[in-house]
Amino acid sequence: MGAQDRATWRFIEQLRSSGCLLDATRLYHCWRLSFPKTWEAYLETCSSSHRGELRQLERRYLLSGKVTLHHATDVEQLKKGLEILVALHLKRKAALSQNSTFASSRFVDYLNAVSYRLLAEGKLQLMWLEYEGQPIAVLYDLIGIRALYGYTGGFDPECPVRAPEKLIFIAVFKRDIEQGFVAYDFLRGDEPYKMHWKAIPEECYRVCIATHKPLARFTIIALEISAFSKQKDSGFTSA
Repeated sequence: MGAQDRATWRFIEQLRSSGCLLDATRLYHCWRLSFPKTWEAYLETCSSSHRGELRQLERRYLLSGKVTLHHATDVEQLKKGLEILVALHLKRKAALSQNSTFASSRFVDYLNAVSYRLLAEGKLQLMWLEYEGQPIAVLYDLIGIRALYGYTGGFDPECPVRAPEKLIFIAVFKRDIEQGFVAYDFLRGDEPYKMHWKAIPEECYRVCIATHKPLARFTIIALEISAFSKQKDSGFTSA
């Protein structure tokens, strides 16, 4: 949970006051990008070099029609989009020699089931880019109240198009602004690209609360000892 979530922190304080044990450990930051009213206004917030690169990519690929944006709005498109998501996510992770949760059929089955429900409820935005009929980048976003939450995505590191990972954000952010969204939340993690898009960090905490039961209280004490050890090793602090 976020450090600025005052309502939840007040609720947690009430639980603490009633005798519950609390362990709150600072994790990574959550990064949130606030949208201005227009795409051009957003570009003006970027550095001159970044702004020039984004405009060049937009002109060369998106405005020219060489790369097209697709949006899953029905069951058939969602099925295709999910297949693209799994394929590109695995391809990107393989290029980095990293493991991927998408390699688990159990996880993919779960994600598929949840996605159909989210789409039916109007809470999912799944979009991808295609070049000459081939998918090159994809974003899987959750829809909140006038804000989007970037859950996952992927891109083809071997495609002939320059910077597909930037092109997908250009296309999606531009559309999001036109649709009236006011923010894009990159969620947890301190990856450098989030700062590059002018997102602002907010401290994020993992909060565990235990009742009066002995086993629950023992678990909290163990978490506090673990957090203290990690703090000494990494410099992280716990509240």
